[in-house]
Amino acid sequence: MYQINAQHLQQAFADESLETADGLIRFERHKIDDLAVLSGRIAACDPLVMDDSVAFETVFPCGVFPVEVAIAHVNGDQRIAFARLLFSQKPIVRWSMALLSDEDTSTLEQGEFFGYGVDAGTGCFMDINAARRYERLLDHDESYADKIIHGMDRTYQHTRSWLSFRPDETEFENIVCFSTGYGDGSYPTSIAYDADNQPVMLVTDFFVIPEASEAAA
Repeated sequence: MYQINAQHLQQAFADESLETADGLIRFERHKIDDLAVLSGRIAACDPLVMDDSVAFETVFPCGVFPVEVAIAHVNGDQRIAFARLLFSQKPIVRWSMALLSDEDTSTLEQGEFFGYGVDAGTGCFMDINAARRYERLLDHDESYADKIIHGMDRTYQHTRSWLSFRPDETEFENIVCFSTGYGDGSYPTSIAYDADNQPVMLVTDFFVIPEASEAAA
């Protein structure tokens, strides 16, 4: 079963460099924006091809929390290696896979993981309330997703971009979007916990750092 490489994650968000089989990777941390979490229920998905959004079964702290990405500079590209939602700076004592209510890690074989599918090279974090507002707007006008595409174009650098936007300008909740590593695929999201069993961060791994191949369930 997949487990996040905590050392690589720490190096990535510390702006360090890592020698890999694919060459030297230099990391750069960037804060995209704060995410408003009002319900405590968070969804992660590809916002450009989403159907009915489903939140992770874990209930997270409510508040406003930074969304950061670790950009990997490798072979002339800028690839987003990790995206994280940071709830606190407390020491991490354990990790678990972020799961939907119908997912059970006991069903996973060696090398498998549960993750969300990406078909448009884009991922996001959002409060489930923001997701439902966004879905209603998409149901009314399928071209509404173009707002994400055009917004991400404004931050584009070769092979990466990001965007924070509010699907309903009259409401506080926002959606924070980002490019997903090398593009389409399936990517796992993990939760870090502190000694009091409270979430420290939610992080998606886009498999930019070469490791043993993993299989999506």
